[in-house]
Amino acid sequence: MTDALDLDRVAIAGIAPGPEVMWARRHLPTAGLEAYRTIRSRLALHPRQPKVVLVSSPTAGDGKSLTAVNLAGTLALGGGPVLLLDGNLSRPAVHGILGVDAEPGLAGILSGAHTLQQGCRRVEGNRELYFLPAGSAGQGAGDLLQTSRWHDLAGVMRASFGYVVIDAPPVGANAEYEWLESVCDGVVLVVRPGRTARGAARRALERMSPRPMLGIVVNDCA
Repeated sequence: MTDALDLDRVAIAGIAPGPEVMWARRHLPTAGLEAYRTIRSRLALHPRQPKVVLVSSPTAGDGKSLTAVNLAGTLALGGGPVLLLDGNLSRPAVHGILGVDAEPGLAGILSGAHTLQQGCRRVEGNRELYFLPAGSAGQGAGDLLQTSRWHDLAGVMRASFGYVVIDAPPVGANAEYEWLESVCDGVVLVVRPGRTARGAARRALERMSPRPMLGIVVNDCA
């Protein structure tokens, strides 16, 4: 599927072999960890110097949530605080990967029920990695992002952390994606050989505006 994605035109290409969470494995010399370190380096050296990075995919099941976790964890190993945000309010998954409670989270902060300090928690095993879960949004989750409160919160997160990595819904899946992309500096698209259909990948690339595109991570690839 590399021909359909035209990988030579993207700025980042990484390989994450296998469904392995590496955010706490500081000294594990695996090919997967080295791939994430390469992505970290390319983000740090990128001319746009992106701080708020959106991780998305053409369809569900491509591995974007696990990629977001591993990317945020690897960025945190480079020094300086990193925030991992589950922005998929309709179908949150990251709290399950990390084995932590879903509340308090982003939904509660946007509704005024909680503060950012109450929602953020440090991830065990990685002292510079913080996590903000999606929380329980219920119906109309996307409406919570269509407010000035979301843009104000994004500004606070940008000022407080070296990087903010947002796990987003698939590209164009709902209104949530559009509002999440509106505050980011760039998008990393996750594709999975044997799982991501060429047509879905092509449509995702067409829907993304050229400027936010940072590159593609090829997930679960030996």
